[in-house]
Amino acid sequence: MELDSQIINDFSDFGITLKADSHLFSRVKGIGIQKGWKSDQLIEEWVAFSTKHDDGLSELTDELLNKWEAKLGSAGELKQNSKTPLHNRTKMYTSKNISKLLFDEVAEDEDEEDVMGIYGESGGTTKAHVGQKRSAVDQTTPTTPRGVALGVPTKARHTSSSATPTTPLSRPTATPSRSYVLSPATESLPGTPSVRYSQRQNAGSVMCILNDAQMFGMGRSTSNKESLPKISPTSNTLLAPYHYMFQSNYEKTLALFEKIERLETKICHQNEIMDLACPSEISVEPSVYVGCVVCEGEGHLNPSSCLLEVPLRNVHKRTGVVFKLDLSGHIPCCLFPGQVIAVKGVVTHKGILVPSSIWDQGALPPFPRRSIVTTPGITLFVAAGPYTTSENLDMNPLHDLLAVVSREQPDVLILMGPFVDISHNLIKNGNLDMSFDEIFYNSVLNPIILCVKNLRTEVILVPSQRDAHHDFPVYPQPPFQLNLPSKVTCLADPCTVTVNGLCIGATSTDVLFHLSAKAMFVGAPGDRMARLVQHILQQQCYYPLHPVYRKDDTSINRGCDGLQGDVPSELNLDYPHLKHALLPTRPDILILNSDLKAFAKRVDGCVAINTGRLTKSISGGTYAKVAMPSDARSSSDDSKTAATDVSGSIAVQILQI
Repeated sequence: MELDSQIINDFSDFGITLKADSHLFSRVKGIGIQKGWKSDQLIEEWVAFSTKHDDGLSELTDELLNKWEAKLGSAGELKQNSKTPLHNRTKMYTSKNISKLLFDEVAEDEDEEDVMGIYGESGGTTKAHVGQKRSAVDQTTPTTPRGVALGVPTKARHTSSSATPTTPLSRPTATPSRSYVLSPATESLPGTPSVRYSQRQNAGSVMCILNDAQMFGMGRSTSNKESLPKISPTSNTLLAPYHYMFQSNYEKTLALFEKIERLETKICHQNEIMDLACPSEISVEPSVYVGCVVCEGEGHLNPSSCLLEVPLRNVHKRTGVVFKLDLSGHIPCCLFPGQVIAVKGVVTHKGILVPSSIWDQGALPPFPRRSIVTTPGITLFVAAGPYTTSENLDMNPLHDLLAVVSREQPDVLILMGPFVDISHNLIKNGNLDMSFDEIFYNSVLNPIILCVKNLRTEVILVPSQRDAHHDFPVYPQPPFQLNLPSKVTCLADPCTVTVNGLCIGATSTDVLFHLSAKAMFVGAPGDRMARLVQHILQQQCYYPLHPVYRKDDTSINRGCDGLQGDVPSELNLDYPHLKHALLPTRPDILILNSDLKAFAKRVDGCVAINTGRLTKSISGGTYAKVAMPSDARSSSDDSKTAATDVSGSIAVQILQI
């Protein structure tokens, strides 16, 4: 069925494999049918739940589906109970049932957010049996969440300061033999756990191939010193540290309006738009407005909460006019907050803009080069951290990758952070006997230098905001300030660099996941990942999302001149330095590392690569091999682009470590 295949494809984009005949698929599909969700809304709801409960995308298991169903069920009960009179919703205790009071308190605490999770302790422990008499229904039915009895959701209580952090008094240890709640349609055990890294059986297997794999034997240039790879960052790449987070609201607003004005010119030129209407003058004739997409209210962007903020020109103070977009006309589009678009339509007397056409494509100039034929061939290895499993800090996956590098000797090895992952269990809990810098130097940097010491391989290091040892947890992020051999080059995040005439753009920030969680797709069929890559190319920025992605999506999204609440963000974006995160040209290779499913695709004359992570929890992950032969030719028949588009001559393999 079309619905089944759409659900499978959507979950596959997030690295979750579902089979149509599996019980997990039946449960997921049943939830969607029960809630009346379409496939895209189903995956969005799952991503929102999974990232909040397990600090990132989780594997689909029966246990996690139980929690999801319990959460969705409690939301329905909450809505129903809100209509019940208060005296019918108040619990009464007498001498006959006073013993249930203790159990109810534990059940309430069970559904609370564990305050010790802030300090790295694992929360959400299951409750022990309280009392000797419990019914069979209580043993198989999820406990009513806190707040349902009174119809009012309450915030989590914090543990008393006198309580010992490692032994929360209100959370008894769970028994190992706890039974799992199963849906009525299926009875099965929880999902199979991930295979440990040391027990993996698929090391070296190819997960994805782009273009002809035979190119990997043609990409090696000669081994003399004159042909060593030449690495040159572009002019807008950040090269040195700066005073970050000293931004005023005016500077932030100015940077956002400059972004709109810059893309306005290119969108109008690309789509041959001659005249733009003044947003302060309402016209009954169809007019064209260029502005920034804004989400009204709370939650995800949807057709009923989509606004367009259009800046006023020729005024000293940067202000704008906000129109509500009426997307009921089912115009195919893919929008996200912060996106700069051009809209042609009519503004009603209520200030609602009814669009007839929407444009978001700006002309990103191709990378200028003299001749493709004379460009020497090149081979690249690309990997992204974490470089060790969540159980230890021995860096065995990194050592295995370096062993492959020593054997195959690529021209360039691109390693992207995090190298010392701040979300690692041992680092979060403080169970270390050395500093973050010592871990980086002894376990990461020294093995890399020793590996390439006698090789012709050049190394590029790109940091991440998840690097615990980096001094600048900000985006754009300056490169590592290290005294390293000439064969090791440190670049910023993001960066645009040329290697032997091949233009490469890279960022270690998970912009694909952030965009996927915030984007709204209205009648836009096709490859979801390819559309997200197109957003980055068309908006000409490595991180076009505004406001930045936040795990708690209940904060209010505001426009170019507004701020958000106190919810911690996934990215510390410094707007006055946003110019260093711009795409100056269309890269030949665009590296966008993400927790989503690894891929390699040709998108608008560019090869987009998500290498995946080298490790995933306790399991091994993936890395990428890239090759372009010395006789690379354009994949385009147009003579004007014959010297610019080489995406058809670049081969990519995604492999298991």
